[in-house]
Amino acid sequence: RWSHNQDAKSNPSSRFSASVNLGSSQYFNQSINQTNNASSLVNTLSSSISYSKTFETVPQINFSVAGTHSQNTNTESINMTLPTFQGSIDRIFPFSPKNGSKKGALQNINFQYNVRAENRIQTTDSLFFKPEMFEDAKAGFQHTIPLSTNFKIFKHFSMSTSANFKENWTFNTIKKEYDIETQSVIVSPKKGFDSYRTYNFSTSIGTTVYGMFDFGENKKIQAIRHVMRPSISYNINPSFDRYYETYEVISADGTTTNEVDYSRFEQSLFGAPGKSFSSGIGLSLNNNLEAKIKDKDSTAI
Repeated sequence: RWSHNQDAKSNPSSRFSASVNLGSSQYFNQSINQTNNASSLVNTLSSSISYSKTFETVPQINFSVAGTHSQNTNTESINMTLPTFQGSIDRIFPFSPKNGSKKGALQNINFQYNVRAENRIQTTDSLFFKPEMFEDAKAGFQHTIPLSTNFKIFKHFSMSTSANFKENWTFNTIKKEYDIETQSVIVSPKKGFDSYRTYNFSTSIGTTVYGMFDFGENKKIQAIRHVMRPSISYNINPSFDRYYETYEVISADGTTTNEVDYSRFEQSLFGAPGKSFSSGIGLSLNNNLEAKIKDKDSTAI
């Protein structure tokens, strides 16, 4: 067992913490120390160690590294992330003026950068920290770049557009084949670097309409203000069927009965890209009613 908490005053830009509870599945059952009797009834052990740091630059850069562990002493199964890395760069406006406010679609263009890397391990107590433990590990990187801008059109309408780009790197892919003799699908894991890219797009336009109804200062309800915010949005998610392959289902007499699509990224850390194209339109109307009511106390301001 190990627990550590850093004093926040020691270093405002970085933080280290640890909470570790790790042991073999049989330790408490085999221990002759009576103080461990109660612990032998606990079936799960878990741990977490993390370090994060912020660089006070322009733009600001953040990153964190963490390791986690989860263990079931009954089944002797262990799940670990060793490590998980996350990094980000704050929003950047590449075309904004050095002085003054940003105007127009070009000056309001902004983007961020985020990256996540993970090494996920599933093993057993008997293989813990042995070479076999790392044979079925899944590792990958995911890079995300959201891009957006907003601007005014026809003076009273606000328009915003955004696009999201993702690039996934993986070291675990699969190959599927149909075995005629066993009449079953054979999944063959493959090691090696591979990658795929996805993106989507969305836009929206809206405005704000104000209505004021004045009933006079002598009325109990002196005024009512009605605020309406109508908007319309559109989004599109392309199909990434180029990352899909096909295997044939063949009967015992050699006849093709079916063709099945699959992606070699299905069992990768971040999953497979979407195959179906989709787009949608959304309509919304937000209403807000406010009333100014005369105070019962005539001396109140």
